[in-house]
This record gives sequence, structure tokens and C-alpha cells, in this order.
Amino acid sequence: MKQLSACLLICCLLLTPALAVWEPTSDLLDAGYTPKPTAPVPTPAAPVDAAAETAARELYDRGLFQGTGTDGDGQPVFSLERTLTRQEAVIMLVRLLGQEAEALACGYPSPFSDHADWAADYVSYAWVMSLTLGNGDGTFGGEDPATAAQYVTFLLRALGYTTPADFAWENALAKGAELGLDTARFAAPDAPITRADAALMSRTALDLHTKSGAPLADVIGKAASVGEGYKNNNPTISPKGGSSVAGGIAIADEAKTGIGWKKGLQAAAELEIAPNDGKVRVLIIHTHATESYSEADGLLYKDSGNYRTTDENRNMLRVGQVFADALNSRGIGTVHVTDVVDYPKYVGAYDRFRPKLQDYLAQYPDVEMIIDMHRDAATHNGLPVRAVATVNGYETAQLMFVCGNEFQDWKGHLGIALGVHDLMEQRYPGIMRPLILRESRYNQDLTPGSLLVEVGLDGNTLSEAIYSARLLADGLADYLAEN
Repeated sequence: MKQLSACLLICCLLLTPALAVWEPTSDLLDAGYTPKPTAPVPTPAAPVDAAAETAARELYDRGLFQGTGTDGDGQPVFSLERTLTRQEAVIMLVRLLGQEAEALACGYPSPFSDHADWAADYVSYAWVMSLTLGNGDGTFGGEDPATAAQYVTFLLRALGYTTPADFAWENALAKGAELGLDTARFAAPDAPITRADAALMSRTALDLHTKSGAPLADVIGKAASVGEGYKNNNPTISPKGGSSVAGGIAIADEAKTGIGWKKGLQAAAELEIAPNDGKVRVLIIHTHATESYSEADGLLYKDSGNYRTTDENRNMLRVGQVFADALNSRGIGTVHVTDVVDYPKYVGAYDRFRPKLQDYLAQYPDVEMIIDMHRDAATHNGLPVRAVATVNGYETAQLMFVCGNEFQDWKGHLGIALGVHDLMEQRYPGIMRPLILRESRYNQDLTPGSLLVEVGLDGNTLSEAIYSARLLADGLADYLAEN
């Protein structure tokens, strides 16, 4: 009789309607986040597996899984029988990547409005990092059920695997099974996933090795912490790059070519870059990969001098990865080259990089564009300067294209840079600095159309640069689609 009563009590606790989709941590409640109540959930057809309860408890103790409320003894209630929502799935992904603190500190503006307020920081961070694109129609569907394919894709991303380099969207379940995830539990890729499923699979993922070789649990444990709220007080400049509808595009013609923006715009080279053609069309490189940003946002790194670091999570490699992921998510076959050629010797990096780039072009013969991402530098009264624009209410690093003219087809490359500049400036007024044309080559002659872009200055923060690069990726994808 006592055993029966105990079982009934457990079932009652499991079947208690959730008070909220997710219970924010205490620091979020202090910040003014309010959980959004949801309607009662129908009684599940079968009791939750005890293994799922154990997995949920372990994830909860690690800070990776939250309850939906508490029972009479103050213990978390996990509502494991309930279908996982898309916003809950994104929160789980950010935590499994070890980036929760960074997501809460960066404060990126969300491009979506259909998610709970307490999920906003996670959803916007995931969008900026190209971890989610929403539904593709400007909506996110935060309260919609997450599917098996969506959640397995998130787990694969947490493990360091990306599309299309490592797996195709439609093959996510097969890739998950190959790595050790129990994807056979799902009847179909579009099957809804329960919180119990998420707990079990996430716990399994912790013991799997990431693409880089380290167990996921270790990667999460070594995630960098983020400081308290801040304001970037470095000296600010906001030079105007102009657009074709606002008086013209500003060109700093240091090479003294005499070319104007209209003539340059008309000379743009024609590229054969189409989305989803199954070919690698773009290489993202960093001739000066160790360039980094100010630490004002609390994201600390070991400085190797002149705002440079070999920490790939804090230098240009981090910015380039966001950019490459965003292009791949738009169907543009992109490979991120992570070779470092500017450390320990900075001078001569372009010459050292050239034979490596030629090898990459032999490996990917369909590449038509190399995009070299840098960080500019300037000082004022001994302090690093930042170049800033306000986009969607958020302080964003300004962008600047640099073009060379010491090769035969330089006008075609200049035209592409002017075209992307114009699109970005019309879409986000103030985001572009004047384009610079110099007597140089910058290895731009290796492809039909290449770009060198400066993402902010050393006075900008990493978060300002990342948001800007994410916007640029969408702008470039749209330019290629239109031309």
C-alpha cells in the first residue's frame, strides 16, 4: 500500500502542469525577467523513464537544465513528459556550448519578436552566432515544438560539427547516430522531442568527444567567464562611408587612380556564386589572425602585444567563424581557413600566406572569392579608438573595405566591394567607413573577386565586432543573390 501511495505521489508531481516553460535562474529574475505562463499540458501516455529523471537531475546540477517549477519540498520539477519548445532547445544549445555567460552579457538585439522575454538573450545570441536562423520567414516560433532533427542538429553544433562541412541538414539523425547519440528513438526527423528525450541525449553528448577531440563536458567546464555589465568608454569615431542614395560612396583613393564610385560600381566582376550548388565558393581567411579587440566587455585573453592574441576564441578567428557559419547557413559553400601566419612574426604575413592560399585553391577549385577579415587600429591620447554605428539600437563595429590596385583585374574587385558597401550602408546607415584604395595587391589577384574587410578597431569589443560581422554575412549573401 505504501509503495502504491508513493508511486501515485510521484505521478502527481510529474503530471503537475508547468508554471512556466522554463524557470530563469535567480540572476535573471533579479534583472527583471518574468516567466511566461503556459497552458496545462495533456497527461502523457506513458510514465517518464527513470533514466531521464536521473539525466535531468545531473544536467540540472551542472547548470545545463532548468526545472519548470518546484515541488512542495522545494525540489525542481522537470516536466519531462512535456514537449520541448524551440526556445528551450536554443537555451540548451547555448549552455552546452559553454557560452551562457557570454550570451547573457552581450545583449545582442533579437531579430525576432515571437519568443518569451526570458529567452531573448539566448535566441538573439544564437542568431548572431548562426546557431539558428528562425523559421526563414522572420519568425522564430519560440513556443513551437522542437523536432528531433532540430535538437540533434543543435547537439551536433555543440560538438563542433557544422553544415555543410560535416553533415547535411536532412542527415542530422544519421550523423548523430554515427557519433553515439540514440537517434533511433525517433520515428522521423520531424517527430516532436520531449524534455525527457532532450535530457537523455544531452547527457549522452557530455561524454562524447567534440570534433576537436576533447570531451564536451571538459569544453563546457573550461568556458570563459564574463564580467559584470559594462559600457565601452574607449574614444569613439564614426566616419561616414556614404551610399549611392545619400550623396555617394566615399573612397579614400590613396593610390591616386582617379576612379569615382559610380564608375567603380559599374566595373564589378561577375561571379558564379549561387546558394546550395554543392560547391565551395568562398574562403574566409585572416592574414593577421591574431588581431584582437579591447577587453572592455570582460572577455579576457592573454595579450601578446598591440591588441593581439593567439586565443582563437578572442581574435579574428572567432569573428571569421561566425561569418563563415552565417554564409554556410545561407547556402553559400564556405570554408574557414584558420592558419595563423602573423605570429610570432607579423611583418611579411601576406607573402607567407600566398603559397598556402594557392594550395587551398587547388584543393577547392570552385572558389571565386577570398574574404580576408582584419581588425583596424587607431589611438587617441594613448587610448585605443573604436569605430561605432548604432544598428537596431545596439552599438556595432563599423566596417571598412580595403582594395588594392596592383594587379590586372583590380577594378572588378573594387566594384564588388563598392556594391556590398552600398547595400550595407543603405540597410544600416552609418555601419560603413570610407573605402580605401591602395597601391598593393593583398593577394586579391588569386580569385575573380576578393575582399579585405576591417571589422572595427582595437577600441571596439569582440561583441561589437561579432554583431557587425553577422550583419555583413547577410548583406554579402543578399548582394550575391541579387548580382
